[in-house]
Amino acid sequence: MDGICAAFMAKWGKVPLLDTYRQMAIRQQKLKDWQACKWWAERGLALYGQRAAREEAVEDLIKRRNRADGKLEAAARPESRVRLERTQTAVVSAIPPGGVPGTTGQEAEVEVLICQGCNRRFERMRVRGRKPTLCPACRTAPKA
Repeated sequence: MDGICAAFMAKWGKVPLLDTYRQMAIRQQKLKDWQACKWWAERGLALYGQRAAREEAVEDLIKRRNRADGKLEAAARPESRVRLERTQTAVVSAIPPGGVPGTTGQEAEVEVLICQGCNRRFERMRVRGRKPTLCPACRTAPKA
């Protein structure tokens, strides 16, 4: 590539658009391979230097290199956000068939849930859909 750039400089005095480096930086960016993206952008910048015929091509490579740098730095830093874990948990226990009236399945399951209103435990048959957050007493109680 250095020979080609020297020929461009001899003929035109500038290096025309070398799209290979931009294309490879884009491909690596899509793959989220930030190290390779940074390498391709820096290689393109090294070849262009101050000799680029189109300034926007250099700006694009700089932008891609800076984005890759930011992603690499973010990956190297420990996560600063604290994850909040839910304090309410659901305990699912398998009971033998027929242990709860109205169940005929081979592996009927009862969920033990914690009410978010009164913090008491309550049980219900495990079914598809959202889990209730309130126990039956809190659900039917008049709202004050």
